[in-house]
Amino acid sequence: MMKKFTAGFLVSALCAALCVFFWHAAVSWKSAADNRAKNLPVSDIYSQVYPQTDDIAGMSDFREADDENPLKTGADSCHYPGQNDKRFCVYQDGLPLKNFPDLNAAIGFAHWRVNCEVYESGLSVCVWDNCPPFAVYSADDPDRNYAGFGSFPEAIRYAQRIGPSFIYFRKNASCVWQNAAPLTGRASIAAPEIPQNPELPRGCEVTSLAMLLHYFGINADKMELAGKISKNDAAYEVVDGAVHYGDPNDGFVGDIYSTSGMGLGVYHGPVFRLLAEYAPRTAMDLTGCEFADLLFLLENGAPVWVIVNAAYEALPASDFLTWQTAGGPIKVTYSEHSVLVTGYDDKYVYFNDPLGIAGKARRAGFIAAWEQMGRQAVACAP
Repeated sequence: MMKKFTAGFLVSALCAALCVFFWHAAVSWKSAADNRAKNLPVSDIYSQVYPQTDDIAGMSDFREADDENPLKTGADSCHYPGQNDKRFCVYQDGLPLKNFPDLNAAIGFAHWRVNCEVYESGLSVCVWDNCPPFAVYSADDPDRNYAGFGSFPEAIRYAQRIGPSFIYFRKNASCVWQNAAPLTGRASIAAPEIPQNPELPRGCEVTSLAMLLHYFGINADKMELAGKISKNDAAYEVVDGAVHYGDPNDGFVGDIYSTSGMGLGVYHGPVFRLLAEYAPRTAMDLTGCEFADLLFLLENGAPVWVIVNAAYEALPASDFLTWQTAGGPIKVTYSEHSVLVTGYDDKYVYFNDPLGIAGKARRAGFIAAWEQMGRQAVACAP
């Protein structure tokens, strides 16, 4: 009896010891692998996770582009051997996941995942994505300190916290902000000038947008834009002394073609959506940032559409009215105006004025007017 018990005990103990040994080995291997991966550049992690990509023609170009700029990827690297008929590749967090023969299938696969991009073979730009538009990379360690953000101001706040950084606009992989090197302190952009009158006496917003589009080679006529801009058709009425009218955040309020009736204009939201129709890979809504955060764009040849007022300085409170709208009360001024900012120096902000009245304004006054109107800004990534 004792012999049987001793033999059974020894077998059980041996099995337990072996289980502990293999578990410890597995944990040690995983820990070592994780530590190695954390210390590898992005291109080397690709070869560990997807070793079959080493045999793909063009993969070396893909890696070189990634090391130079983590947002510039090559669509040709999607194609694994024997999958030449699959034209669309889904990436997640920069890594290739799966190929598909048509775009709808690729989007259907990517739609239920986060931070995905779809590339078509032979194209260097993403054709669909659900990634946050603004990507922050640390200047000191871009492989590790990365974060994506849905808004420009959020991205800037994070970048300022982590130190010297770059913000890229993911859709076209352009750097749109940085604090790793000092700015020059001046900029001058030769954007085309387009007058709003006589056809659009209230059309300063779409005319400034037309100037922005023309600068980037998109010949969108101001009248075409006036017809396409979203409209808010709420009727003007006064009820118990309170003005009820439309909200320019929802669409153009009033008649854009005439000043004979009531009207006001339109704010950044509808303008950004219209810009995105014409420039889907570069349109950016920058609203809410500091004016200083727009200077890098200006120095890199990207003019900025803004809302200010026709005086180009802060207005007294008496110039503002309160309207009741479907979305709640808002404050408006009939002095609201839109221009295309084309440059700056230490004293002035330079701009294209669709009314043709001014071409520059005192920097402090212009910034105060812009801030008073809600820091509204729209641009195309350079």
